[in-house]
Amino acid sequence: MTIQHHRAGLLVAFAFAFAFGCGSSTPREEAPLSAPDAAKVASTPSDGGLDQASASLASEPEPPHRGPVDVTFAVVSDTHLGHRDGEAKNRALVASLATLEGRTYPKPGLGRVEHLRGLLVAGDLTDWGNPEEWDAFRSIYGIADGGAGSPFPVFEIVGNHDHVRGPWLEQAVARRHDGKAIYTWSFGPIHLVGLGEAASGAALDALALDLAKLPPSRPIVLLVHRPLAGPWSEDIPTAADKTRLAAMLHGRDVVAIFHGHHHAVGHYTWNGIPVFKPGAVKDGDARLAVVHVDDTNLTVATFDWRARRWVAATVLPRHGKLTPPGRGEGQ
Repeated sequence: MTIQHHRAGLLVAFAFAFAFGCGSSTPREEAPLSAPDAAKVASTPSDGGLDQASASLASEPEPPHRGPVDVTFAVVSDTHLGHRDGEAKNRALVASLATLEGRTYPKPGLGRVEHLRGLLVAGDLTDWGNPEEWDAFRSIYGIADGGAGSPFPVFEIVGNHDHVRGPWLEQAVARRHDGKAIYTWSFGPIHLVGLGEAASGAALDALALDLAKLPPSRPIVLLVHRPLAGPWSEDIPTAADKTRLAAMLHGRDVVAIFHGHHHAVGHYTWNGIPVFKPGAVKDGDARLAVVHVDDTNLTVATFDWRARRWVAATVLPRHGKLTPPGRGEGQ
């Protein structure tokens, strides 16, 4: 073996470990925080500091939210372009999006799917972070010139697989969103934050800056790749990261958190916040989530994009405020 081949082998091995490293499936318990302790922990920056893109999230404070909430959007995860029949699967998913509006929800009394504001993609856009895989994602989802793609705006974040070849793909995603790796947008009165691969480090620093300008009553949705509890949540984010995030969100109107990585459909409660796994394109049963938020309820309906039919729906009352920070509850 030549020195060059040896070095290449080490690089591949390191990339493989980075992409697939995960801990056990049991979430760590985190001691409850008092309100003063919550404020102290939330304001403590990470060791990594802030990059320019993250710091640019800070701006003038926003006025309190007034008026009704009535917002619908879709969420999917782990598209993994480059994996075997990934292109065919993603094309089938995108083709199904045009059939969602006007469908009657699967539970009585929920009405029909109204206008979808956008499609959220919770990371692992590619299988190995290769340029051709990113090009395929851009083309299929319509974010490249000439791509037909999604009939709704696409809001994507990166996952661990997207970092296999280094930070270039995260930088490409940032260029699509005003140069911000951690970026925000609004669906009417709802404020959404794309945190990237994990709620840790600079992502939490950026979130702290962003929340500083929001009134506590502003409804918030977080999109992140790695889970906060349950399978594959043990090591990243760390227990300290989770404690800081819980403190940061204490007393705020957090509608829900959506994440990928587990390649599954389900939901759990973490520190009083509903957390949902919408389903993965790479594995599983061809699922995505259709989310409707109003002043009374949060509805998350699971849609089979291959068979083009509903599977189930979860309806939760909107609490409007968080319970005091404590340990994350598992699935």
